[in-house]
Amino acid sequence: MACESYSVDILTGGTATASTEAAPSYYDHYAVDDNDSTGWLSINSAEGKVPGTPQWWKYDLGEGNEAIVSKIRIESNPYSYLYPPTDFLIQGSNNDSDWDTLETVSGISSWAVSTWKEWEFTNTTAYRYYRIYITDGLGTGEDQVGFAEIEALVCLDVLFIGSISINSITSGIDLMGAEVHGESIDDIEISDNIDAWHDTGFVDDRIELSDDIDTIAEYGKGISEDIALTDWVNAFNSMDSIDGDIAVDDFMDFFIEIDSPVDGSNIEISDSIDCLNWSEWLRENEHISVKRFYFTLTGAADGETDIIIPISSFQARKRDGEPTYLSVTIPGMDYAGQIADRSNGQMIVEMAYFINGVEQIREEIIRVNLETIRIDQGARNRSINLSGHRSESFDGRVKDLSNPNYKYTINGKIRYRFPQVDPYLNPGDLCRVGTDEFLVNYITYSITANYRQMEVYEV
Repeated sequence: MACESYSVDILTGGTATASTEAAPSYYDHYAVDDNDSTGWLSINSAEGKVPGTPQWWKYDLGEGNEAIVSKIRIESNPYSYLYPPTDFLIQGSNNDSDWDTLETVSGISSWAVSTWKEWEFTNTTAYRYYRIYITDGLGTGEDQVGFAEIEALVCLDVLFIGSISINSITSGIDLMGAEVHGESIDDIEISDNIDAWHDTGFVDDRIELSDDIDTIAEYGKGISEDIALTDWVNAFNSMDSIDGDIAVDDFMDFFIEIDSPVDGSNIEISDSIDCLNWSEWLRENEHISVKRFYFTLTGAADGETDIIIPISSFQARKRDGEPTYLSVTIPGMDYAGQIADRSNGQMIVEMAYFINGVEQIREEIIRVNLETIRIDQGARNRSINLSGHRSESFDGRVKDLSNPNYKYTINGKIRYRFPQVDPYLNPGDLCRVGTDEFLVNYITYSITANYRQMEVYEV
């Protein structure tokens, strides 16, 4: 039976990899950065590596985040010479070695630039890994294949009446306007990749919201026992009173409003900052802080004031002694005139940490001289891309990093990928990750609204 309602894209928070990538412009993760002016592309024969097909692009949702995907959407790259695939397999796996083919696509004769195509298929298995295995493309002579964006969607078969009961799907669910009224509800347990909104009169027992949840929970009367919000949660809660404990753990964007005093034992949300020791502060507050990035274009060189401009994404490569590179994407054309007035300015990206809506720390990550202003015209929108370089030297320090989500060893050199940015890490630092210890050669950043990645390369 055809699906009538699909989830939002679930390819967020995981790890993208590919058989090859035409670095530094067409990385694997650019296919999930919500920016249709970037994309993934395999290497070609001119680069002296393994050209042609087959090629593959793969996404790891992460352990415990398996999902029953039954629809794939792919957007072609924005330039005609970045060739889309014509023949490929959509596959799923739970061990990254044995692949089940969910859909076979063949014979695509044309694919306009910046255009979406989609495929629905039958799937009853929750897979951790999804792969596009490409056997042919529209390229002629370059032997390259790729795409700008890819999305994976889950069919929504949501069943709940009276109390909240979600039995048939445990991932990729978007519940908008799930209202539960009445005198009381027992337990609410919602898990695994859910966007949920609940308006509840009273909850008698415990609420457990866990594993990749965006939730707005409004409780008109109160909660008599505990609230446990864990694992990558963006949460807003408004309630009159709580009789039990609030525990907020593990990488959360969290805002809570309590109209009346809390009657229970504890609210474990945050501590004040007693010092500026970054490692200590981060260890205690990372999981309950909201991270925001700010882009400033300076105006002094043009006789103008500095201006903060909203951006949709940025990519950067920070080096020691050699030119550091920064590229930012600004949605729409609203700031075109102000940017033109500051054509000799500097581009600055800062990262700030907020707790309960109050800024705690702000640190400059990268600064370059503006060199290029480019207008990008996609099929659906326009954007402004700014890029530039600047050389800077850093004093080496010792930095401890934790919780990487990927490690490579290439020609004996270590490369780590992290899901969060450390604004204090610089090239030349002695980096320690677990039992590994190495000097940092350079750092790359790829940041969008739904994706954050920092990669650290050994000297």
